[in-house]
Amino acid sequence: MLAIGVRKRTRYNYLLWEEGKPPSLLVEVTSKSTRREDEVKKKALYERIGVEEYVLFDPKDEYLKPRLQGFRLVRGLFRPIRLERDGALLSRTTGLTFRPEGERLRLVDIASGEPMLWSDELDAARQAAEAARQAAEARLAEEAAARRAAEERLRVLEEELSRLRKDRNG
Repeated sequence: MLAIGVRKRTRYNYLLWEEGKPPSLLVEVTSKSTRREDEVKKKALYERIGVEEYVLFDPKDEYLKPRLQGFRLVRGLFRPIRLERDGALLSRTTGLTFRPEGERLRLVDIASGEPMLWSDELDAARQAAEAARQAAEARLAEEAAARRAAEERLRVLEEELSRLRKDRNG
């Protein structure tokens, strides 16, 4: 659910009479047991209260044909949102594309084309970034140690050169 223009806070239920406006977008992950309620009862209710977009997704691709469906409110009535050739759905409300990937929906920013990462991908990206940071710090430490060693070697050579000059001149 996305409710644009509604104060963000912890809530266990979205109560229309308390919030003062309907959600902007509702996404239902449907199943055999919820399919009819999602397609008929909830769709009619959401249309009646003024939800801008309603999306249904069948993650197992067993009940809905096509497995991703969307409806946009036009003059008070839900109209089907035409799917893209790849089966994706463009949401005007969010500025995102909903694209089935396996049993999940990938959300892609329409403007940038960048996918939004799922939590497991975010965790992997954080771990990779942390590993890269640690590797960079290790390289910097090695370079600093090598620089100190080179500076020490230079100091020893300069002392040796200075001693040799004194021995030759004196």
